[in-house]
Amino acid sequence: MRTIFCMISFLGAWLNINAQTSPTAIIADGYTDKLSYNPGDTASVYINAPESFNQEVINLFSINDEKVGSVTTNVFPQVVSNTEPWEKGFGYQVTFKYVIPALRSGVYYWGDDRKISFIVKDRYKKKNITIVYPTNTEAAYNNAGGKSLYEFNSSYAQKAHAVSFQRPLSNWAIVNMRSYCNAFLRWFYQMNYHVQMISDADLDNHDEFENSKIIIIVGHSEYWTRAARENFDQFVNDGKDAVVLSGNTMWWQARYNKEKTKLICYKFETIADSVSSPLLKTINWTSPSLNYPVLSSIGVDFPHGAYGMKMYHGWYGYKILKPDSPLLDGTDLHFGDTLSCQSDEYDGTLFSGFDAIENPIVDSAALGFCKIELVGYDWGKRIDTLQPQKSYGTFVVFQKEPASGKIINTAFSHWCSKNGQDGAAGGFGGKDSALIKIISLNMINKLLNREQVFSSPPAQCSLSANEVAPGPDFIIHPNPSNGVFIIEKNSKHPALNKLEIWNVFGQKIYSSGNQSVVKSTIDLSPLSTGIYFLTIHAGDQVFTRKILKQP
Repeated sequence: MRTIFCMISFLGAWLNINAQTSPTAIIADGYTDKLSYNPGDTASVYINAPESFNQEVINLFSINDEKVGSVTTNVFPQVVSNTEPWEKGFGYQVTFKYVIPALRSGVYYWGDDRKISFIVKDRYKKKNITIVYPTNTEAAYNNAGGKSLYEFNSSYAQKAHAVSFQRPLSNWAIVNMRSYCNAFLRWFYQMNYHVQMISDADLDNHDEFENSKIIIIVGHSEYWTRAARENFDQFVNDGKDAVVLSGNTMWWQARYNKEKTKLICYKFETIADSVSSPLLKTINWTSPSLNYPVLSSIGVDFPHGAYGMKMYHGWYGYKILKPDSPLLDGTDLHFGDTLSCQSDEYDGTLFSGFDAIENPIVDSAALGFCKIELVGYDWGKRIDTLQPQKSYGTFVVFQKEPASGKIINTAFSHWCSKNGQDGAAGGFGGKDSALIKIISLNMINKLLNREQVFSSPPAQCSLSANEVAPGPDFIIHPNPSNGVFIIEKNSKHPALNKLEIWNVFGQKIYSSGNQSVVKSTIDLSPLSTGIYFLTIHAGDQVFTRKILKQP
């Protein structure tokens, strides 16, 4: 997302953050000790009050403002007890502890002004749909304590390299960052879908969502760890489906500290980032050194996309190219119509050229997917130039391999919002919000029911009788393991030259040295349990896979 805002906006946000709390407010700010909980977990809640109140009732609300619980507690003014509180946390005293009841999985809020939020997960983790709430993006832009991961709202215009989850959301973050997805969530949670919600950090654990049929990425899902991306890809490669209702998706690689209380991202300051592995540097995912193109995961990326609300823009929405797409059923949209949905950021895909009327043509060969379809597109200003230069946002549906799941990507940062920035009307706030809702339901229902999501004639993306699904690059077994892992190359790849093991902090803990074999065994028995990254060097290619050591 762009990092330069006008001074007026900055001063307004700064004054808003530091405004005096109303004397009648019980909660000035606060936070919980974790981002997400299972029912039965005990949450610690930290509340800062403008003055001391005894035996006050603090209510708990769902995303749709339903009161689902309450506590009676004493509240009092809190003092920030840590230096650099944006990174180390505010260090408030615990106000009360709360055992999470058997609530429907979703996002919840403490207090009548909804300042303190947390996520309740599903106890059994078997819901058809998993929604990922963009907690990393919220934390990245949150400037409570004085700094965020951005200069524009950090003190002295000096951004932080790490930000704490254990601090309140600033008023600016509450107003701006929640707006990216709450309109969609409020609407979707009114319906009777079997849905669970998890945080970005929960994506690091594949067990949290592996039993779902669909994973939905909402809002502005900008910061992803390597483990989260690998788990997302594994989910789709296993034949499950994904819906991406987000723009500027997978823009920065991030990581957490060991306790998962901090989000770390150095961005352009790669030398300051002390992580040893070049594959874990917290830079743009599109950087070649990370060896993990965003296009390979979600079919689009931000460098091929555009800013949609600049002076150089197209239709403030998607020009329809596939009116016969099943995703548009019930909309009465025709070829060349515009689906109005204003957004400040688009992701885009690769083009091989343009047709006779200057509509773009997707470069299927370069992407390497067995099927991809461009439902609609808009154009706007490129992100890497100061002067107006045309670039594109693309609404795509694709399937990587015959055995993999399907991905529908609206590539739109304000699809799920009521209102965007610069006065933009988001997907749930513009004149075509009714159509946006129909299309959103079409995506989800057709994937749930295993119906066609490509336009007719049906896509040729299936195995013939004498074909088998392509195997993985390398076979790693058993995985998980109690310590001994066997790595074998697929016949289409060169021999194994070198194997390296890295821990989640980017420290190299094993190297096989140079060799040339088709099969290798590594023993991690002396190491502690947890997630590790295996780097495989084969010829001039490098592959990274996640392995899990169990007790």
